[in-house]
Amino acid sequence: MDRPRSRDVISLGGWRELAERIRRGAPSVRISIAAALLALSACQSTPVPSDTPSSGPSVPTAQIGEGASDPARQTVRLTVISRYNPRLMVGLYQPMVGYLSEHTPLRFDLVLSRDYTDAVDRICSGDVEMASLGGLTYLQAESRCGARPLVRPRGIDGEPFYRSVFVVAAASPVRELSDLRGRRVAFASPWSTSGALVPIHELLEAGITLDELAEARFTGHHDSALKAVLRGDADAAAVKDASLARFRGAGLRILHASVRIPSVPIVTTRDCPDSIRDAVRAALLSIDPEDPQTMAEMSAWDPEFSHGFVSASSRDYDSLREMMRECESQGYRPGHWVRGLDR
Repeated sequence: MDRPRSRDVISLGGWRELAERIRRGAPSVRISIAAALLALSACQSTPVPSDTPSSGPSVPTAQIGEGASDPARQTVRLTVISRYNPRLMVGLYQPMVGYLSEHTPLRFDLVLSRDYTDAVDRICSGDVEMASLGGLTYLQAESRCGARPLVRPRGIDGEPFYRSVFVVAAASPVRELSDLRGRRVAFASPWSTSGALVPIHELLEAGITLDELAEARFTGHHDSALKAVLRGDADAAAVKDASLARFRGAGLRILHASVRIPSVPIVTTRDCPDSIRDAVRAALLSIDPEDPQTMAEMSAWDPEFSHGFVSASSRDYDSLREMMRECESQGYRPGHWVRGLDR
């Protein structure tokens, strides 16, 4: 598939200050980020909605520089699957890129991907050297081009796992998973592990096929799926547990939590030099979640990545491979979910 190859660089500089101002919602930052993205949008004739569904217009590609460039340092480009809308992605992942630039002999650039499959395309084409993927997109990249896992994050309990959750409005009459039969469910991206693969597998385990839902909608992002419930456009949302942190007090409740899922890997290309892999691994494994100074430095990171890391291997994701096989045995191909779904 053809896609823009533009490498427009937005000079952000001072990533710590920027991330903190984005987190506080400073108007000047809101305007400058939106203006930068809209400028790229105009160049590529692509609109930039705040919540872009996977079936809607593509989010423009942008390469976000860590700060003033140092020609003596090798540049490593890192992309991330589009877990959230573009502005939020910059606010949550630019600090991690800055941390890696500060704690390794390398210089890192954050490259925004338009959607989940675009991130896989980038790692497999060599557009980027590293990517933060989900479990399902990692398995896709491993199959396509031999992408290699490097590290994966710990959860708040110190374990490298998380869960998918079905979420409903607090006043919803839905009380158990079986009550979703005949109702509308909002998922994240069709290539999301916790926003598609795992919850669909959970439904199948409960004896509910996707054909038995009134509607199965892929919204593109976890926060978009939750907003669909808040707007009344969906009866339930299937999202990763960490995405609920931004919706505390919004009138939502967890209906069902999945089995444990191996946490999301940071991966490299198959031929990424060991010197780069070793430097990044050392920098991330050295993070001490018990150290207050370190935690203060990571306060602007995506909460999913703010509790430290462990090394990752391909076999960590065997449980997801089994889920894929079981879904396929019932006629549902992960990433496509073709049986009459709204894509």
